[in-house]
Amino acid sequence: MKKKDNALNEFLWSLTGFKKDIISNRKVDSHYALIIGTLLLIVGIYASFAWTFFFQTVSSTPLIPAAAGLFMGFYIISFDRALIASMSTGNSNIFSIGFRLILAVLLGVFLAQPMILKFYQNDIKREAQILVDKKNQERKKIFENIYANINLTVINRNYLN
Repeated sequence: MKKKDNALNEFLWSLTGFKKDIISNRKVDSHYALIIGTLLLIVGIYASFAWTFFFQTVSSTPLIPAAAGLFMGFYIISFDRALIASMSTGNSNIFSIGFRLILAVLLGVFLAQPMILKFYQNDIKREAQILVDKKNQERKKIFENIYANINLTVINRNYLN
């Protein structure tokens, strides 16, 4: 059990960019690194699922979305790791924090659209059918008026002749 915990701790420490030799001797820093590593792992898993779902909406084969989703999850983890490393130098870098916040908002907005469409697909289909039926009724009335006018014109011409 201890060996598994050490392997997991080492993985999470390496995910955050800390070196095992340095971080293992510092209790507070090691817990800090474990928390950040866990958060990075969760963000990477979420990003992989979200991007896989997004690519699934635009691709018909299952392999392409899975590969692209894993790539994007790895990219997000790498990007976050670089930002965390730049913030953990001791200087509070507001540019890094602001850039990460902007990136998170843009990714959230970009990824939200396919999810919204998927979650509300039944409601969208039902509403679309109602709108199609309404538009068909309007067109039917227009054509009935046109044909009624044509029939009146034909009847009037026949009557006058």
